[in-house]
Amino acid sequence: MSKTAVVTFTDGGLELYKRLRINGDLYFNKKLTGGVKKYMPKIMRDYDAVIFISACGIAVRMIKDYIVSKDTDPAVIVMDECGKFVIPILSGHLGGANELATKIANRIGATAVVTTASDSHGVESIDMFAKKHSLVIEDIKSIAPVMARIVEKRKVIIKNDTAFKYEYPFVAENEEEAEAALVISSTVYNFSVPTTSLRLRELVVGIGAKRGTPKETVLKALENAFEMKKLSILSIVKFVSIDLKKDEVGIVEAAKELKVPFETYSDKVLNEVEGEFEESEFVKKTTGCGAVSARAAALFGDLIIEKYVYNGVTISIGKVR
Repeated sequence: MSKTAVVTFTDGGLELYKRLRINGDLYFNKKLTGGVKKYMPKIMRDYDAVIFISACGIAVRMIKDYIVSKDTDPAVIVMDECGKFVIPILSGHLGGANELATKIANRIGATAVVTTASDSHGVESIDMFAKKHSLVIEDIKSIAPVMARIVEKRKVIIKNDTAFKYEYPFVAENEEEAEAALVISSTVYNFSVPTTSLRLRELVVGIGAKRGTPKETVLKALENAFEMKKLSILSIVKFVSIDLKKDEVGIVEAAKELKVPFETYSDKVLNEVEGEFEESEFVKKTTGCGAVSARAAALFGDLIIEKYVYNGVTISIGKVR
């Protein structure tokens, strides 16, 4: 649930706070021992949105030491105490500051002053496009140079293997004429121009491992398998295996490191998966299922890799139907 802090310094700011009817925590400088500056580390760390009712300069000086990254910083907006202008100054897109500023402005009859280049030029920002479609941004720092070329209406090559359409009229026909690239896919594409890659979580990993296999070996097996098919590990939606492996430390720790869930199913469920699989009699005697990773992956997706084995780890990759 979104948490909002409202920071103000004057009685006029306090009156505007009451008009806003925001369900948030008030930090009124006059009432705080040591002033609001003392609380800024907590405010910037613990809140999703911070509203300053003050001059922009005050807000900038207050937050400057706590700005980390556009994908983790809270939304920060500034309002004058008369309630005429609402100005997003940090995390306009991913943090939602532009959206919040517009919402507040509409509520009280103010003017939202949105200054991000994409909004000014009427084009959809890459980070907002990713947020809207729950895509994973591979490298947040790659967006700025690509977005600059989009705003300038330069030729951009777009490699899109998803159903989500990024509207941009100046699309390059080939890499030679492109000045930037936008990849929207679970497949890895390499371009010589500045590139932003957005990953759709659509790959399910069926996995098995010998008892005691360390996390590092599991991760290396994954890396190898994904490189074979030029796939991005950021597109993994989950690990799946048999119930017997639910506490296999190497798999559990690898899933945690990649921040993906790990689900397990009974041999009965896996054996009911339709299809022809490469079966192991030894594994079948041990687990009750002769093709654990392949059947687990096929339970949710169409197999891209049926079976890859590395140092006691078996990997299968399926694309979610």
